[in-house]
Amino acid sequence: MTLFLSFHHLFSIKIHSSDPKFESLMRSEYPNFIVPEGGEPDLEIRFGPFVKERLASWKPFFSYKSAADAVYEEKRYKTARWQAAILGLMRPRTTLFFDGNRRSMIFFIGEILEPLMRFKLAQKGIALIHSSCVALGDRGILVSGIRHTGKTLVMLKALFRGASLLSDDYTFVDGQKRLYGYPKKVNFFVTHFRELPELKPYWKNVPTSERLKMRLYYAIRRITGDYAVLGYQRFLTDLIPRVELSDSAGLSRLVLLASDPGGGFSVKKNVPPEAAVARLAANNQWECLEFQKMLTAYAYENPQSFANDWLGREAELISRMAKGIETIEISIPDFSPDTLNRYLRAVEEEVLK
Repeated sequence: MTLFLSFHHLFSIKIHSSDPKFESLMRSEYPNFIVPEGGEPDLEIRFGPFVKERLASWKPFFSYKSAADAVYEEKRYKTARWQAAILGLMRPRTTLFFDGNRRSMIFFIGEILEPLMRFKLAQKGIALIHSSCVALGDRGILVSGIRHTGKTLVMLKALFRGASLLSDDYTFVDGQKRLYGYPKKVNFFVTHFRELPELKPYWKNVPTSERLKMRLYYAIRRITGDYAVLGYQRFLTDLIPRVELSDSAGLSRLVLLASDPGGGFSVKKNVPPEAAVARLAANNQWECLEFQKMLTAYAYENPQSFANDWLGREAELISRMAKGIETIEISIPDFSPDTLNRYLRAVEEEVLK
């Protein structure tokens, strides 16, 4: 099987696989970006067994191996296990080899593919920002924050107020401050349905088995505080057909969400650009910690490389993006009913005005 993906002509991927589980993964994750023919790709992915004989002359670096313009990892997390190799990291066309069991699929997307896309996009002067993003006409609102500060909540509130969806997890931003959509499956939790009255009617669209899982996950999170537990993953337009998708919009406002346990609820307007850039860059960097280890192993045999300067270059792109853009920061100490009401009211009054 050969599959082509094109992300707004900003980045393209060619996929080879003889294993149906990998084909199913890519088709289910990226249905909006499948194209008949992708031309010369930025990234070529080959799913299947990796010939370890290739590694005979590669230098070991902890659990990794590296060679000239190449790096390899073999990892295991609980019941998930996989091996991956990246060749030609510094070339216009990079090849990614990946082989793993079914439980490794989520790690492939979040720990390898998306950080690698970010790395390659930065070479082209494009940033892939960890954020939710909505559009009001041609005005794009980018919402950034660490996990579980309410990005999805803000996005959903905006959609029920008439905005269209660009993205829920990552957003493409080019050098002209143009935002491009990246619709992916949204991770819904019980709390989303409880906190947004507009979302409650759609609870009946969730299969009974998934409702039970969501309640179980909610209980686990309350008992253990483990926010790594997944919710109900589904494309937003499948759950809420009335939602409209946007391909692109011009950046008009930045919204920073911050968790401040023990502090007070606050809304800060006109956040200084340097503070906004630092927080946006930090949020982005946190999402690629495992990939940074892979780049560190790569640098073992490739010391003079763009890999060492990647995050600095990405921060520079973010700085250009944020320059001259209105920035609002919302700090929330907790998600108690009183605080939540103030939070959602601030979203309506300050973010969506």
